[in-house]
Amino acid sequence: MLDDTGTFELPPLTPELAEDDERLGEAADYVIRIDPTASRRAHEIAEHQAWLRDAVDADAYRLVLEIEARQTERWADLLLVVAAWAFGEGRRHPMAPGDGGGS
Repeated sequence: MLDDTGTFELPPLTPELAEDDERLGEAADYVIRIDPTASRRAHEIAEHQAWLRDAVDADAYRLVLEIEARQTERWADLLLVVAAWAFGEGRRHPMAPGDGGGS
């Protein structure tokens, strides 16, 4: 949820969440839904899809949508892999509170 500064609060990434692909996917979907950049990009994509739909025949448009769906599934799968990896690394190399994560 957005706060007064325009940033949003992420759900806590607990061990239980990181180890449950379905719940981790739901959390990732939530983060994507509340991210203002992702929202802006979704509107841009919808606009470009409308232009494409008007420019090509129905069969070509369906093919493009199928390709896009497979790409989205691939990125969603990779998002879960990266989230689980990042959580695991955080557990292996915890930072002290206020550390900031700098090297």
